[in-house]
Amino acid sequence: MVRFIKATYELHFIAVEQQRQIIKRAANDIIDNFNDWTWQNSIYDKLRKVENHNTSLLIVLRLFHQSEIEEGKLKSYTRYIKKKERLVIDQMLALDDYLNLTENEIRQKLCNDICNYVCDMLKKYKDQFCDFDAMSFIPLFKTQMDRI
Repeated sequence: MVRFIKATYELHFIAVEQQRQIIKRAANDIIDNFNDWTWQNSIYDKLRKVENHNTSLLIVLRLFHQSEIEEGKLKSYTRYIKKKERLVIDQMLALDDYLNLTENEIRQKLCNDICNYVCDMLKKYKDQFCDFDAMSFIPLFKTQMDRI
């Protein structure tokens, strides 16, 4: 099996347990779909030339309260690590934007927000990759996000 995407998330404290569980469930679903080996293996040949190459994408999602983001002057960032041939996408998401939504609305909004940012960063850094076709990955990524 091949794995070229790794994803994780960080969820800050949410006072209402039910809201925390709903957002956690949605975030887990998204991360599980990013890390799905079956999916990654099925699209690998369309995107890579060298077998068992390094991980190309590391995606970190951070769900913080808006006040924490402002106080800490936190922001999303992306950088390409040439030595590892890896694009690190670290996306800040404001929890406050999701707290009063239903679980399906949370999942849909998270997917849209993540997909838009990740696709923008892939377009921006597409020429940095030696063995990853970022532009071919975008429609495959969007399709996977639609399944969530």
